[in-house]
Amino acid sequence: MPIRRSALSSLLATSALFALAPCAPALAQSAEIRPVPTLTPARFPADAKEARTSAVKRVRSTIPPTERVGDLQEGVFCSKKGNLVFNEKMWESVSRPLGRIYREELDRAGFPVVKSGDSAFADNSRPAAADLDVGITVRRVAMNMCVKGGNALVGQSAIELRYEFYSPSARKVVLDLTTEGYFQFPDDYRLTRDGLLGDAMRASVRNLLAEQRVVDWLSGVQALPAADLRAELLKLRGEKPTATPTASNVTALRAAVATVQTPTGTGSGFFVSAEGYLLTNQHVVGNNRFVKIKLTTGRELAGEVMKADSERDVALIKTEAVSFPALAVRAGEANVGEDVFVIGSPLGEAFSSTLTKGVLSGHRRLNDQRYIQSDASILPGSSGGPLLDGSGSVIGMTVKGVRAEVGNMSLFIPIGEVLARLGVELQP
Repeated sequence: MPIRRSALSSLLATSALFALAPCAPALAQSAEIRPVPTLTPARFPADAKEARTSAVKRVRSTIPPTERVGDLQEGVFCSKKGNLVFNEKMWESVSRPLGRIYREELDRAGFPVVKSGDSAFADNSRPAAADLDVGITVRRVAMNMCVKGGNALVGQSAIELRYEFYSPSARKVVLDLTTEGYFQFPDDYRLTRDGLLGDAMRASVRNLLAEQRVVDWLSGVQALPAADLRAELLKLRGEKPTATPTASNVTALRAAVATVQTPTGTGSGFFVSAEGYLLTNQHVVGNNRFVKIKLTTGRELAGEVMKADSERDVALIKTEAVSFPALAVRAGEANVGEDVFVIGSPLGEAFSSTLTKGVLSGHRRLNDQRYIQSDASILPGSSGGPLLDGSGSVIGMTVKGVRAEVGNMSLFIPIGEVLARLGVELQP
C-alpha cells in the first residue's frame, strides 16, 4: 500500500492499531514470526442433517496490556523505530471486526449464518439468534512492519485464537478449538477496514473451518446435548383445579392451548402459568432458541425456549404474561377407564384447538420410560398439547401416536414427569 512519507505516525493513526514504545537495544533484532499455512475451508455439506447457525457473542484477550508484540521499522534497510505493544487501540482493532470476519468467512464457505432482517417486511417476532454462540479468546498477537523507501509497506502478522462453541439450549460449551492465522504483506498490500491484523484473523477462521469437528457440529452430525436438569428449581404460580366438567369449559381450556411455530414446522403447547410459561415437546422446538406462539385469538407472541430435555422430549417456553387463566395440573395420577380429552393443533394452525375424547387405556413403560395410553385421536401437529381429565386438569402431554390396521393408540408423558424433568414446581 502506498503511504505518504510523512506518516510512520499517520500509518498508526489510520490503522488505529498501535502505540509506539521506545526501542530498547536488547530488542534491536526483529521479532520472529513462525509462518502457519492457511488451509482451505470445508464447504458446508449439501446433505447436512441440520443447518446450525453460529455467531460470535464474546471476544476477550489473555494478552497483558502493553506487552510487546512486534517491531516497527522504517527505511530502505528497515531500521528499527520502536516496539509495537498490545494497547487499547490494538485490542479494539481486533475485537471490533472479529465477529464480522467470522460471519463473512462462514458465509463464503456456504455455512449457515445469522443475518439480521433489515427489511421493513422482516419477521421480527422471532429474534435472530444463533444455535451456537461463539466465544473467542485472543491468546497471541505478533507483527513486524517496515515502511520502506518508495512508501511501500512490507511485513507479516500472526494471531492465535481460541474458539469456544456454546449451546444455549444445553447451557454448556460443546466444542473448544484453537487455531492460528498468519499473513505476509505483499508489495501491493492495501489497507482495508479489517485493519493490519484482519488478514491474519481471516486465516485463523479459515483454518477453523477446515476442522472436521466444526463441520460436524454445524451440520448436525454431532447431536446437541440435553439441557442440564440440575439447574435451580423454577417455582411458578399455577392454577387451582376445579370441579367444572371439561365439556362445560371448552372455550376457556382452548384459550390456554397454543400453536408453536418454528421455521421448520408447527406443534402444540399449553400454558401452565399465566406468567407466560408453557410446555411442549422438545422435538417441536428443535434446536431453536426462539419460537412463535400463536393463540386461539390469532395473537402472536415471541417465545424463548428456557429449558429442554431431548431424552424425555419436553421443553419449557417463556412468553410475556397472558390475560387468560392457564391450565390447572392434577396432583395425582389418573385411573384407567377415566374419560380424557386432548386439545392441540393437528396438521397445523388451520386445525388449532381441535378437541378429541377417549378413555385412559393404561399406564405403560416403554424403553424404560413411563407413558399414559389412550385411544383419544392425535395427528402430527398435536405433539406438545395437553391430555386433560374430566375436570379439565392436565394429566399428561401428547408425544406420539401408534397407527395399526385395527385402530389407533396414543401415548402421553405423565405431567408430573414433565415438570420434574424440567425442574418446574407449580404453586397455586
